Amino acid sequence: MALVTDLLAALAPQQQTPTPPSQPTRAVAAATATATAVAVLFACLVRWATSLGPYSGKATPPMFGDFEAQRHWLEVTVQLPARQWYRYDLEYWGLDYPPLTAYHSWILGKIAQWIEPSWVALEASRGIESSELQLFMRYTALATDVLVHMSAAVAFSRFCLPGRGWIERPALIVVDHGHFQ
Repeated sequence: MALVTDLLAALAPQQQTPTPPSQPTRAVAAATATATAVAVLFACLVRWATSLGPYSGKATPPMFGDFEAQRHWLEVTVQLPARQWYRYDLEYWGLDYPPLTAYHSWILGKIAQWIEPSWVALEASRGIESSELQLFMRYTALATDVLVHMSAAVAFSRFCLPGRGWIERPALIVVDHGHFQ
């Protein structure tokens, strides 16, 4: 009987009390969190500074450049049923991005419509370039970048490249925050 008891005791999972993290581990974690926060804030500052310059097609009718394309997609996705998004007025900045991007435009368009309906009024808003709309477009580009790109980059570097940090993509910054916005 003692043999069976000993065998069962050996097979039972051992309860171990977890050891608390040491001071150096906490310090490294705090330093890593601080470095990540500084990197994200710096990346936001670079993006914002890039967006302060002129954008593609500013005050250039009849198409008004890529800023207008982005704004127009907000208009199309808010004002038309989804089945018409990819068919409506293809000569004037027809929506040509994948559906996930179209739904992203729809969400931002709903926010724009709530703030100022004239920004997304079907056809009547063509060429609108008010400073308030420009700020809205720049803030939403920055917010999307922080929520999607930067959070993915931080997560990837933390779990897949520990200790290496994350790399900025200057070309994406210029295109997303300078050329379009």
